[in-house]
Amino acid sequence: MDQPLYRRVFDTLRERIRSGEVPVGSHLPAPRALEAEFGVSAITVRRAMDMLRTDGYIVRRPRIGSVVVAREPEAPAERRAGGRPLIGCVLTDLDDAFGSQVLTGVLGEADGRADVVVKKSLGDPAHEEQLLDELTEAGAEGVLLLPTSSRFIAPAVMRRVTQALPMVILDRVFPGVPISSVCSDNVAGAQAATELLFDLGHEHVGLVLPSSTVSSVEDRRAGFVQAHAERRLSLEPGQELRGVASVVPGESRTAAQDTAQLTAYLEARPDLTAFLVSEHRIAVLLLAACRALGRSVPDAVSIVCFDHPPTAFAPDTFRFTHVRQDQDAMGRMAVRQLLAQIEDPTDVATLALPTTLVPGDSTAPPPVPGPAGRRA
Repeated sequence: MDQPLYRRVFDTLRERIRSGEVPVGSHLPAPRALEAEFGVSAITVRRAMDMLRTDGYIVRRPRIGSVVVAREPEAPAERRAGGRPLIGCVLTDLDDAFGSQVLTGVLGEADGRADVVVKKSLGDPAHEEQLLDELTEAGAEGVLLLPTSSRFIAPAVMRRVTQALPMVILDRVFPGVPISSVCSDNVAGAQAATELLFDLGHEHVGLVLPSSTVSSVEDRRAGFVQAHAERRLSLEPGQELRGVASVVPGESRTAAQDTAQLTAYLEARPDLTAFLVSEHRIAVLLLAACRALGRSVPDAVSIVCFDHPPTAFAPDTFRFTHVRQDQDAMGRMAVRQLLAQIEDPTDVATLALPTTLVPGDSTAPPPVPGPAGRRA
């Protein structure tokens, strides 16, 4: 079988480094020069360069290029103190409602088993790619990634899949791609939350989603739709609001702008007496919009969201009825899966964790029309 082109480029460049023809501290030619020399595409050169970085021969430095750092790199396991692997963890962002508890699980499971470097992409795909490059160049043997999007697979992620770099996706799934993921059963969680509102007596339930294009949001919408289908209830135009952007990392929209958008939504659909909301921060904005219109929660409007910050040290905090994800378990299981994949790159699995519906202060039966407009 003919040798793949990228392998030929890799082997030639590696031999030049090993022989000293390209000494440590010098630069490899620019990608365009290598494309011309070998008569190959940019993708082929990029893959060969990624392999050289993964094996520890070169590092990529901004505005400088690819620099040779070793003639004979040590094996990753020999480079790590105490024999522990180095793993990276790239998150879009984290807060008390979602993210911090995932990281707690990651660090707890990795304690004594692996060293962890944590980075934040802030929802920027280009920055996400840069962080993955930095982790690879630092010798990371695997990566936990909360990607900026799951509508499409970023080239930076796909390249590492083809290179068999161990990787586990957090809170997202890439259907049909051989990559491990650990997420919650968002469909079942959203369906249970919507059915709770139906069981309370709400006949018209709205759905509020962010502007992000990630699988967890789409799965929550699917659970909402499924709950309606099982009750033989139709979905009407305007029942769903998608586009709350201030909660999405990297977006410039303000919370005040989104609150105004939510207020207009409530005014346009006064028949909606309950709402399923995809995350806690949007629920806070919706609560503010309800109060601005004089609609009490839960007397006039009920709200169920996903996730909630811990309230042990703030017992007077308004607590939403919410779908609780086991974020600690998500982090722990992701680390276990990544370490297993480092040992056996073929050990790829998709894990969906059950959710729990937690009662709070934001749900009640709908108001019954009366002289004062309150529940009879």
